[in-house]
Order: sequence, then C-alpha cells, then structure tokens
Amino acid sequence: MRVYIETYGCWLNRAESNIMRDILEERGHEVVQNVEKADVIVINTCAVRLETEYAMIRRLRELKGMGKRIIVAGCLASTRPGLISSIIPDASLIGPDAVELIGEVVETESKVILLDGTRSGKLPRYRGGITYVVPIESGCLGACTYCIDRIARRRLYSYPVNEIVKNIRYAVQHGAKEIYLTGQDVASYGVDIGINLVQLIRRILLEVPGKYKIRIGMMEPHMFKDMLSDFIRLYRDHRIYNHVHLPLQSGDDKVLKAMNRRYTVSEYKYIVMSLREEYPYLNLTTDIIVGFPGEDENAFKNTKKAIEEIKPDKVNVARYSIRTGTLAATMPQIPEAIKKRRSRELTQLCQKIAYERNKMLLGEEIEALIVSKEGDKAIGRAWNYKRVIIMNCDSNIGEFVKVRIDNVTRTSLIARAI
Repeated sequence: MRVYIETYGCWLNRAESNIMRDILEERGHEVVQNVEKADVIVINTCAVRLETEYAMIRRLRELKGMGKRIIVAGCLASTRPGLISSIIPDASLIGPDAVELIGEVVETESKVILLDGTRSGKLPRYRGGITYVVPIESGCLGACTYCIDRIARRRLYSYPVNEIVKNIRYAVQHGAKEIYLTGQDVASYGVDIGINLVQLIRRILLEVPGKYKIRIGMMEPHMFKDMLSDFIRLYRDHRIYNHVHLPLQSGDDKVLKAMNRRYTVSEYKYIVMSLREEYPYLNLTTDIIVGFPGEDENAFKNTKKAIEEIKPDKVNVARYSIRTGTLAATMPQIPEAIKKRRSRELTQLCQKIAYERNKMLLGEEIEALIVSKEGDKAIGRAWNYKRVIIMNCDSNIGEFVKVRIDNVTRTSLIARAI
C-alpha cells in the first residue's frame, strides 16, 4: 500500500513520523512523497496552540476532499477525537503513545481509534544526511494549567539508554555530524527508568567517538536546576552545543504560580547567571506567554525586566490562547488587543537584545559546521548553535570550517572563511 505522511509541529513529532515510516516500510508498504499517489494519508498533527488547531482543521477538510483513507495521528488525535470524527467520520485516529501500531491501523480497512498504547523502545533509523533526530523521551512531569499536551502525551516514557547510544553511534559512523536529542521535556529523561539526562549524555560522549555536535532539546527549569552543576561541566566537551532552551514563560512570580510552573523568577535567573558566568557566549533560547489570565500591567513589566536581566539570545513570544480542557481556560481572560500590544512590545525588546548579544561576537574567529548551502553562501552552526551565514564559501555540507565574524543581524552571524 502507498502511504503519504504529512507532519506538523515539534522535532518530537518529526521523529515519530520517521518511526511510523520505518514501521510501514518494514511491513512492505511504500511511503510516497506525493499525496496524489497515496492510497492512505497519515497526518501527524500538532495541538499546542489554538491557532495551530485551526490550521489542522483546515488541512483535514482539504484532505477529506481527496476521497482517500485518512489516519489522523499526533496530539490533535488525542485531544480532539470528537471534533476530528465530526469532520471526517471515517478517519482512523492514533495517539502519540500508540505510534508503533501504525502498521495495524493502515492495514485495517474499517475505522480504528487507538489513543493509548505502549512503546517498545523503537527509535527512527538513520537515513543519511548530517543531522540525526533522536527522540529520547515522550511526556512531561509538569502540570502547567495552560498545557494541552498533558492530555495528548499522558505519561513519561524514556527510551532505553542502550538503544539511544547504539543508534547515535551508527549515525555518526555513517556520516551524521549533528545529533538532536529531542522530547517534550528532555530534562525529565530517565525518571521512569532510574537514570537521568546527564548520565545518558555521558554515555553518548564516552561510547560514541568522532567529531560531531549534540543539540539538547527543551528542558523544564524545575528539572534542569537539579542538574545545573553537572551541565556546567558537560558543556566543556566540544561535542555539545553551548546552547540551552529553558522556557521562562513569565517574569512574574504570581503568574508563574497561576501557570503552576515549579520555579520562581529568581531561581530561573540563578540558573542563567550560573551558566553565563562559566560560558559568557552561551546561547539561551526561552519561551514567553503574554496575556496569561491574571497578567496585569505590573506583571508584564516584571517580564520585560526579567528579559532585560537574563538577556536571552532568542525568545519565542506567544500570545496566550485558550485550550479547552485546561484549568487556565476557566480563568478570567485578558482582552486580545492587550495581548497583541504586549506581544509587540516584548518582541521588539527581545529583538534588540538578540542583536546586542550577536554583536558581542564581531571580529571573533570561530569554527562552524556547514549544514546547508544557498548558492555561493553556506549556512552553518557555531559552537553555541548560532546561525552563521558564510559568504563565498566553497566547503561542503558536513564540513567544519574556520570563519571570521564580520557582521551580524539579530538572527545570524555574517562571516567569511579564513
């Protein structure tokens, strides 16, 4: 059978689409790149925000008009099964925790609903290229009042250490130069199997020789803070990008409490300052939600003040959106016009800080890994995962090159090979 897989959302979703592809090919099916050629369409959905849900609904209606069998996978399948069935009554549904059952669902002509299941530890196989994306866990130990992913991914599952190391070793031996460790909250890795993220990374570094880079995915601050001293030591290994993604969400303690975030602003600042004391150029990515229920003007000012103090290199600013089924959806809401204004203000501040952070690297000579080519320009990643545009570069994808930073924008370093 010919199957087309369409994927939306995070790196974890992409990795799980690759797992589904592997399973289907192992069972003799052909995974096609053109939806017109498919007998079955699998759409791996995202449900993190309301506007994302709307986009998924529009796409489902488009696919319905093609008259093909449709299987809806991913987070929307678990969080909105009734809505999906009202749009496409014959669609089968498979939740994130049932991803390994995709073969049975494809091979069953009648409608199937599998929103729960178990995982065997199967990881996506390396298919070439310089980047290998490895899902190390699914689920989260948090209980944020705004988050619908807790409904979609109902339990923490950590992939076996030996399988992760084995797959990464194979990928590096066959050409991978970047390893993305991804998950819903990678800092939660191992709690369910008696290990932690630091131990996993140490195993990888010890047992996978070679010149490559590891990008560590998003980590919840309340989990990361207990590993802070270990990470300060880990970042000394040149194979780990000096980059950390720690979502702050708000710079006001009252709002953090309403969100049920398990840290204070001062605790978050301590984490960042401790990292930056050792690694001044550490690349910090964070997330902020503006307009969360109860965020008054003073709370928003506190968020801006926190951003000015921690100076993140990149901020994903999002306006709060209601997610039915969450506690925050029942709270008094902030008018949309206020959310839009705060989003604009904060985005402008974050862009200014990002530019100033990049200016710190002007004139520096660094090594960059080339990850793509655009004409006579190469796109690379610096040791801290910053994007580097290398002018007039004739080196190949996957090569490490020495460059000098001649200019910067708020999103990139502009360099030339030396």
